[in-house]
Amino acid sequence: MKNRVVKLLASGGGAGYLRPASGTWGTAVGAVLAMILWYIYPVFFFSWAGTTIVAGGVIASSLIATAALAAEPAAGDDPHWIVIDEIIGVFTALISSFYSLWYLILAFFIFRFFDITKPFPARQAEDLPRGWGVVIDDVIAGLYTNLSLHLIAWVAAKF
Repeated sequence: MKNRVVKLLASGGGAGYLRPASGTWGTAVGAVLAMILWYIYPVFFFSWAGTTIVAGGVIASSLIATAALAAEPAAGDDPHWIVIDEIIGVFTALISSFYSLWYLILAFFIFRFFDITKPFPARQAEDLPRGWGVVIDDVIAGLYTNLSLHLIAWVAAKF
């Protein structure tokens, strides 16, 4: 029973088993969860501390899930059905963000770009042991997305 709950968590409620592009489905789950949190707790979610706490909680959950599954993949091996890392990436991308459906859609596509292309040091982070490689590369993609979104917002405010 415990293993089923952990698999459900790691697969983003089963989204990781959807094909094609399980990572995109996982990212969509993260975006939907972000919209729900925005709606329920807007003040908390808009704050730097609030989104950092949420992202940190999801990161901790994913590390526990990958370790508990004994699905600690070998270096460079990221099982496609584990998509909690994509959910983490979305929450990392939205730290201290704006509430807007367009902003969320933009975050979704920019995150997918960075998650697929894995710019330095994301690709290198995949080699980390014990589930860290599965998680940290998406955190890095989320950070790149976050920086990109804030840069876009800054440029848009100037014009």
